[in-house]
Amino acid sequence: MKDFFELRESMNKNLNENVAYHKEMKRAHDTHSYAHENEVTNDGHEDHDYAGTEHAQAADHHQKAIDAHKKHGADSSQYKKAAAAAHKQTSMAHEASKDAGKFKKTAKPGIKFPEKP
Repeated sequence: MKDFFELRESMNKNLNENVAYHKEMKRAHDTHSYAHENEVTNDGHEDHDYAGTEHAQAADHHQKAIDAHKKHGADSSQYKKAAAAAHKQTSMAHEASKDAGKFKKTAKPGIKFPEKP
């Protein structure tokens, strides 16, 4: 059985890993949103505008998951709901990116999305 200090350490590790994942996802979505918006601004296809909006919303959802995790903890219903919404919005953003097609007027984003823990 874990003592108090071991339990506290494992909880802090879990907090940092989940928060780090959502921070990386937020950063990736922000970068992709910017790239899609830049494509539209440089006379690219209008579908990139929709993809940029979807990525911006996904970044917002990941920030909400970070906030819920910090405030309520990893086992809370608030965090689980926020994380599920973030993952759903991430899927929608990826689909919108596929629908938008290739970047023709600007470079595609160089940042990769992290693996889900």
